Amino acid sequence: MECFGAFLTLVTIVLVAWVIRLSRQVAAPDPRLVELTRQLVQLEQRLGRLERRPGEVGPAADDLKDEEKNLATRAPIWLGAIALSLAGVFLVKYSFEQGWISPTIRVAIGILFGLGMLGGGELLRQKNARIGGRIWSRSPGSRRP
Repeated sequence: MECFGAFLTLVTIVLVAWVIRLSRQVAAPDPRLVELTRQLVQLEQRLGRLERRPGEVGPAADDLKDEEKNLATRAPIWLGAIALSLAGVFLVKYSFEQGWISPTIRVAIGILFGLGMLGGGELLRQKNARIGGRIWSRSPGSRRP
């Protein structure tokens, strides 16, 4: 059983390394797609200027309705995700208590979970560096040189 646990741990590590390697391979965007996206943005801006009446500043009342709609559609999804994550935690706890998972595998799972959390945090940090910089620069105690 210990040999199977070591094999399972090795397979999991190899799969995680393979997924990380695949996630770092980013394909170059197609120049035609970039150009079409730029043209689409320009057309949407022109359409927005044409739709406004001379006395209007912008669609302020519609913004509140859009935020309410977003909240109403996303809240059940977040509740479902929380429920599923709690179910997973309790399932793992139950399997530990029943002895289905040996202590060696527990340590391997903990290490892999920790590495996954580190990798996910690093990806989020790189992806949201611009947003974090904006939030930090607007905070009350921040000083910009």
